[in-house]
Amino acid sequence: MLFFLILILCISGCGYQGEATEPVPEVPAVSGDNNTQTNTDASATAEQSPIVLLKEQPLDNRAVYLNGNFIETEDSLYSIPFFGGLIMGWDKTNHIGGPLCGRPECLHNNDQCNAYVGSVPKSSLSLYQNRLYWVGVVKTDPQTRGVPGVYSMNPDGTDRRLELNWDYYQEGINNAYLNQGFVYAVHQKEEVDQADPFLRLTVRMIPIDGTDSVTILDRTGRESVKVMPFFEEKSVWFVLSSRQGETFSAQLLCWDTEKRELQEVLSKEGLSLCLDSIWKTEDGTIFLKNGVTNDHLFQLQDGELLPREDLLPNQEKYDMLYFSNGILIASGVGPNHNMKEDVIDTIVLVRKWDGTVLYEGPVSMNFQADLNSKWHYHALCALFGDENGLYYEYEWEDENGHALTTMVYYTLAGGTLREELMWAIQTR
Repeated sequence: MLFFLILILCISGCGYQGEATEPVPEVPAVSGDNNTQTNTDASATAEQSPIVLLKEQPLDNRAVYLNGNFIETEDSLYSIPFFGGLIMGWDKTNHIGGPLCGRPECLHNNDQCNAYVGSVPKSSLSLYQNRLYWVGVVKTDPQTRGVPGVYSMNPDGTDRRLELNWDYYQEGINNAYLNQGFVYAVHQKEEVDQADPFLRLTVRMIPIDGTDSVTILDRTGRESVKVMPFFEEKSVWFVLSSRQGETFSAQLLCWDTEKRELQEVLSKEGLSLCLDSIWKTEDGTIFLKNGVTNDHLFQLQDGELLPREDLLPNQEKYDMLYFSNGILIASGVGPNHNMKEDVIDTIVLVRKWDGTVLYEGPVSMNFQADLNSKWHYHALCALFGDENGLYYEYEWEDENGHALTTMVYYTLAGGTLREELMWAIQTR
């Protein structure tokens, strides 16, 4: 069992361009039991925890889909807040969470903290060869933006290393997905040929050991293309979507990571909406939809797109629909929702792909009473889970533009949701 090295000290968010901010002692890590805050005294120290072997697994597709940074194991959750800062860890058994740093003397307030990542590309946090990997800043200089690269460390927050000095800023990379020892880099830039501008889209597979990269896709065109991957053990699916005048096009490709071959599975033009999200269920069924909106859902069947309106919940109640592990999650707001008055009334519908409803009803926000009254609800940054429970990542703001991120777990049991605050950390 993994026991996180958590320093319950002064916790700080970190600057978006690699600039560390001053400590913010007001925002401690929390213990999930009874939603009580733990010791925030600067004399607190951490106990050494053992390194445990973790099962190697592909990148968490829920994070890819939500443009987030998290990975879940049997015993733990590792997450980078949506707006960056520190890698956070949660021990499911002992119900403790906080910055994933194994340095007892660390105050978690600068780039020397093992958990520090600053501003990172989305969906880069992954697990490989019993180490956590992510794309982040190599070093911080108050006068510069910082040079980024690929980092790794043990899952207990120790032995942080620079694995690959890679300046994705300079290259202009749009997205960098880390999966099983490779960075899948998506890059689209404008080029000019004899005064004729066009866009070049490339997708590359870059080994983190520094050896030569492999080009998966290299194409040119006039329209901007959105690329969304879905990772499996031996393959990567890509859905490419673009707007062509008043209609949209969608293409589905499958990359064999062993044979290094790319196959086209679907190509459609003249669509009435953008299909930019992909999900593959455990039985191999592929679904496509438009982001997280609750409007259309299609199933790939015999090379055609089959509408699955039967899986869409009531659109008057729910405006968002999320893919997740073994379930569909529909989210909406209740009749009492009023952000100006800080009244948060959210509802959720959780059901399996076969239509079985696991929960439908309100989402409790009792943990809000444990936060400083200066924090006001701003946004829901991430919502994901499985048949056992749901993770909600909320962002809160104060009148000075500072932001607080809270992660809350809701256990699904017997048709009910049981709330548990995992952590709260200031991110700007």
